[in-house]
Amino acid sequence: MNDSKLRFDFSHPTSVSAEEITAIETLVNEQISKALPVTAEVLPYKEALKKGAVAMFGEKYGDSVRVLSMGHFSKELCGGTHVQNTAEIGVFKIVGESSVSSGVRRMEAITGMNAYNYMSKNTQENVDARRAASLGTNWENYLSDNTANVSDVLKSAQKEAQDLKKLLQNAKSASIDIKALLAAAQTIPSKDGDISLLIQSVDVDDRKILSEVVDKLRDQSQAIVVVLVGNGDGEKPFLAACSKSLKNTHCGNIAKALTDKFGGKGGGRPDYAQGSLENFDLATAK
Repeated sequence: MNDSKLRFDFSHPTSVSAEEITAIETLVNEQISKALPVTAEVLPYKEALKKGAVAMFGEKYGDSVRVLSMGHFSKELCGGTHVQNTAEIGVFKIVGESSVSSGVRRMEAITGMNAYNYMSKNTQENVDARRAASLGTNWENYLSDNTANVSDVLKSAQKEAQDLKKLLQNAKSASIDIKALLAAAQTIPSKDGDISLLIQSVDVDDRKILSEVVDKLRDQSQAIVVVLVGNGDGEKPFLAACSKSLKNTHCGNIAKALTDKFGGKGGGRPDYAQGSLENFDLATAK
């Protein structure tokens, strides 16, 4: 703690909500604005407690303690150097709230010009964001206007982006010809009898789409091993899957064989494995 920042640990079962943080900031800044006189006196420990001084949990105190009072609002045991008047603090702004251990939270705050500079930068970013979101920036209306804010616009934009991404994923998935892929499968003998083996590269870099296509392919055959490699930038995602009826096939081993040959990493369970390859050549993979 110093003249521009402070850190305070306290017992609390859950995180402090945004509403609670706002209430704390409002209360503290109200007392700062009242310009309360700050006085200090040294008293015997027990007498200080009788007068209502608050002792910090876990702190050790001697027989005599320094009692700090801020008007009639606050009285606590404190040994630090302080202002003569609460107005000297200027501004109080909470900038962090986190967990220290089970049941213990930590709050961090800044004061004075440090807090002013923080809020000034934050305000300018908000003004820029509101302008970019085509929201009003007139200060006379800002405090009373609760109809729209930047977070609402961002949430709406994020939902729209998620919806568009889902539509794009569905379109990509639908564009992959399952019948054509199945036609490219080879029939090979195995301990489980004749099975279909499909190793193919597809022009998709989304692992979720690969998974959907793999499931569709497995649904078309009672005995199939499918290896699909995506065509992404950098490392290429891959999935290996097989029908659960195939007891002598382990897709985790297939994943290891692929990464040994083409680089990368991967692994999984007997009927499903995934990973990424540093490079891939379909001709040498078959």
